[in-house]
Amino acid sequence: MSLSPFKRHYIFLCILSLVFNSCRKKTNQPGQFSFEDFKKQQSLTGSPRHLENLHFGTDLTVIPEKDLLLIIDLRNDSSYVNAYNLKTLKFIKAFVKKGVGPNEQLDCNKLQYDKAAKYLYAVDRSKSKIFQYAIDDIIDPKKAVFPKWDLTLDNKGLSKPLLLSNGNFVDYSIPKPNQPPSVFSFYRADGTPLFKRGHFPSIEENYSPSEIRTAFEGQFFSSKDGKHIVLSYFNGDYIDVYDSIGNLQHRVHGPELFEPAVSTTSKYGGKMIINNEGSHFAYASPKINGDSVLVLYQGKGAPEGAYHENKLLLFNQKLRPEVLYNLTQPIFLFDVDWRTKTLYALTHQVKDSNLIIVKLP
Repeated sequence: MSLSPFKRHYIFLCILSLVFNSCRKKTNQPGQFSFEDFKKQQSLTGSPRHLENLHFGTDLTVIPEKDLLLIIDLRNDSSYVNAYNLKTLKFIKAFVKKGVGPNEQLDCNKLQYDKAAKYLYAVDRSKSKIFQYAIDDIIDPKKAVFPKWDLTLDNKGLSKPLLLSNGNFVDYSIPKPNQPPSVFSFYRADGTPLFKRGHFPSIEENYSPSEIRTAFEGQFFSSKDGKHIVLSYFNGDYIDVYDSIGNLQHRVHGPELFEPAVSTTSKYGGKMIINNEGSHFAYASPKINGDSVLVLYQGKGAPEGAYHENKLLLFNQKLRPEVLYNLTQPIFLFDVDWRTKTLYALTHQVKDSNLIIVKLP
């Protein structure tokens, strides 16, 4: 049956539109990869250790320059942070006093060492402040440790702000009505705003700005040289590498190609954004140094509520898959002494141990 010229023209336009939209979608999509794209797989067995005076570690920071291992312990009665000698693992002291006073913190969510100024930064999201402690006070067993000063970022709510090598700070942006969501907000050293930058992955679900922000909750850390920021997402298997002023350099999606799934619900007399039943836990604890990016991955097969992981993925700086490490002991967070290629990790699932030390190949 022959088609009229009008119908032929209409069908041609439809096909052209499909091709155009398909090509446009592909160019906007991040690079995709699977487990098969890793050049090799290797098993790694760590050394389980038990640290004294550690009740329930939730975050860990390695400071090789000062032979320090710092662990946030939320179940400690009076202080938030335990300091250990990195070589001997001997307990030095507990500090960051709990409380509502001016030299006390209501919580402690992140630690970061400023090598140039020799200060440790501790984030208190409840007080919306960043506290500064002298590293020499922490190392000396005889010295009491109190904040030297504190800083408030002008963003009406902290996530996990990161100190940059130029003295500025970057944090997750707070979504605002009628504004497109951005990933990062940058601040001067005194806490005043600079600019916003970065865009979240494009997905088909039509989420609100607040839902997008919750859907793409993640963790971000800077490289040792301060030139890059690596960001991985909890509930979508995406990894990003940005430069130090928030320009996206590389983004990958994989290895199981799932998206975050959230919804807004009424609860406790208000509105809450929650993960849906079909969501999965993806990445945690991304670290970047030189041409190496390390990150933990869980994926689709994990039972609900699980947060420990056995897969440690190694990429190069352009996020090309290199090595898939299968860890003998499950861990949920780590930091790396890049000088000795030693990974220090927290675990709640290894009997009589709370720290796993892994020598990287």
